[in-house]
Amino acid sequence: MAEPVSRSRQLAEEAIEQLGFKPMLGFIPPTQHEPDRGSICMITATPAPNETHGLIDILLPELPWLVQSVERAQHNLINLGFADIPVITPEDLIVAKCYALRNSPDRFQDFDDLKEIFSAVNELDLDYLRANLVKLNLAIPEPVRKFAPKKLVF
Repeated sequence: MAEPVSRSRQLAEEAIEQLGFKPMLGFIPPTQHEPDRGSICMITATPAPNETHGLIDILLPELPWLVQSVERAQHNLINLGFADIPVITPEDLIVAKCYALRNSPDRFQDFDDLKEIFSAVNELDLDYLRANLVKLNLAIPEPVRKFAPKKLVF
């Protein structure tokens, strides 16, 4: 289970510092479709000198889809050669991408990610996914609907 937001924030900042980055607050703007929440939902890292990638984003448990996704990831272990690591399920990643796009519709990488997931993953738990999209008042974004299973387009 995720820690309270304040403790999660402290742990995220410490983890980023231990990796040699400087933590900074990330803001994910809320929309009219979600309950009020604090505005800090992510701790991110500043890039290393002369780098534009290799950043680390740590999401805090205030996002409405996050806690359940982390709990489900504990049963979705991927062997990375050195250990079995919990990884977000494709279904929860779809929810996360739809949430991000609802809040920031200009995140073009998320459109590409959704298209890739729908093209590459043959077996999705469509009932779970549809229920969570409905619960969070989300929809598959128009630009990727043609790639999504029909059960998810509503």
